[in-house]
Amino acid sequence: MVTANIDPRELLCPQDEARPLKLTCPKEWGGTCFKFCEKAGVIVYESGTTRVVKSKYARPKLIFPDGIPKLGRDTYFLTPTGRMDIVEQPCN
Repeated sequence: MVTANIDPRELLCPQDEARPLKLTCPKEWGGTCFKFCEKAGVIVYESGTTRVVKSKYARPKLIFPDGIPKLGRDTYFLTPTGRMDIVEQPCN
């Protein structure tokens, strides 16, 4: 799970694992600002471990040290504004 200021499509694109992620205030797409939007993101891993990632360390290879997970074709993400199908919106 990631906070709404991290775009999962950008996080899971394997093109350049060292590139910085853009942290965006959810207010830009109609969500609620949570006061640290561009400064940090929060990640909850499957194991239950949580991690606060400061913007300067928000890179896929630092978030997924064992490599970006491979997703199935039927993978989708639940967002505050609805379901997002990762296959319909490929990596940039």
